[in-house]
Amino acid sequence: MDDTDLKIYVAEAQAHFDTAMADLTRAKNLVKTNYISASEFDQIRTKAQSAKAQLASANNNLDYSTLRASFDGVIAKVYSKNHQEVNAKEPIVRLHDLSEIQLIVNIPESIMIHLKKNAAQGVVSATFNSIEDHNFPLQFSEVATLADEHSKTYEVIFTMKALDGYAILPGMTALVHAQVAREHSENQVYPSFYLPSHTVLKDSLGNYVYVVKEHKTGVGKIFRKPVVIGNITAQGIEVFTSFTSEELSGSSAGLQSGDHVITAGMSKVSAGSLVKFTQSSELATIFTKKNNRDIL
Repeated sequence: MDDTDLKIYVAEAQAHFDTAMADLTRAKNLVKTNYISASEFDQIRTKAQSAKAQLASANNNLDYSTLRASFDGVIAKVYSKNHQEVNAKEPIVRLHDLSEIQLIVNIPESIMIHLKKNAAQGVVSATFNSIEDHNFPLQFSEVATLADEHSKTYEVIFTMKALDGYAILPGMTALVHAQVAREHSENQVYPSFYLPSHTVLKDSLGNYVYVVKEHKTGVGKIFRKPVVIGNITAQGIEVFTSFTSEELSGSSAGLQSGDHVITAGMSKVSAGSLVKFTQSSELATIFTKKNNRDIL
């Protein structure tokens, strides 16, 4: 920034300060011989203190005219041109710290729900497509405790040191491999079903689907079934059923094999509604297979 005027203010404040200090030195000798009163001495001393504060303020303003970063980095983008007027708190440049690389991973709730708060970190590494046959260890940094509004995933940040001989820049992609540490290997949970992603709805109580059960001949009744979901895959969205009833918002039973899931017109029905019911292809039926990982 142009500091010409600021240097003038510093010089002016310095002159006032020097004069005030000289007056104060003389006043100290005069007050001892009663040539000036104590009140006059207090006024001179106050002026000296004020001049000192003004000099400090002028020096600070001059110092603020120089931009200093809190870390060493590389300027990625310049927002302002030379001799351009800028306002307070307006960005000037974007600075990247390339000594440490941050990798952001979005974790679905189906995995987050099983992670222990105080559990030891598993083995986490990253690979880059352009760097073959190399795995780079990662360190956990932080995790978001609020899910993304759209993807319903949690942001987890890992860090790694900059790589010698490679320029890893912000915006690049990497493949992160994680072996999650668990107390018992039998706790591994796999999806029980796959559903079309649009059939899963969400409200303040959590994720759910609508199923229809036969009420009487030709008539079905709509029920709300809470579900725990995972990733959206090519087969559909993962649905997990190996949870207790308390984990499913107090419901006595979650989605089960043989349930008829509504796949269209969900906005026009609600729990307890009566609808025409025939077991035809218009109703999505879940069939159990040997591997218990069914694709609807």
